[in-house]
Amino acid sequence: MTEIIRSVNQKFPDLIGKMMPTAIEARAMNRRLGIAPATGQTNQEAGPVRVTDEMHRAVRVFAGKLTKAIFYMHTGQVFPTDGRIGLNWFTNAALITNAGRYPVFDVLQGLDGLAPALVRSKSLLNDQFEYKLSISHESDLLALQARFGQGFGFAVFACTAGDRLDALFANLEVRTGRRNPFALI
Repeated sequence: MTEIIRSVNQKFPDLIGKMMPTAIEARAMNRRLGIAPATGQTNQEAGPVRVTDEMHRAVRVFAGKLTKAIFYMHTGQVFPTDGRIGLNWFTNAALITNAGRYPVFDVLQGLDGLAPALVRSKSLLNDQFEYKLSISHESDLLALQARFGQGFGFAVFACTAGDRLDALFANLEVRTGRRNPFALI
């Protein structure tokens, strides 16, 4: 783990500093998440880190590429350039605050879909990465749920006709009276 942090720091020297919360922020995060620093440890050393704008951008790019790759793998079609993808992603802090569950996955639990066993060299990899794909018969609308170990995950709604996804999200906001939790990427 130290090598990974050192490598990130070499490539992005300001990122580690941006991730570190102030002492006051760290204490508040720890209280909210029920984390108690070990003896001799500060709240900053024990607690979660800030999710930076750089991280949001990286996850958006990654989620878009993974969604398009899985779409291609399952349909044999290239995701069209005028298609649209809506993303809702979360970190492992959601597990702590929601009794070990990802709420967005609970909401989507009733969707039928394919959740393949991922195997490399006869080893099951689903503890590291797993996904569930729900796709329409016409292969024009899909929901993808992906989880990366206990670190983070995301849910994606995508449509090969972008204006259709925009309309679905607008309708969702009208019906619920709440802001759409999916960011268009």
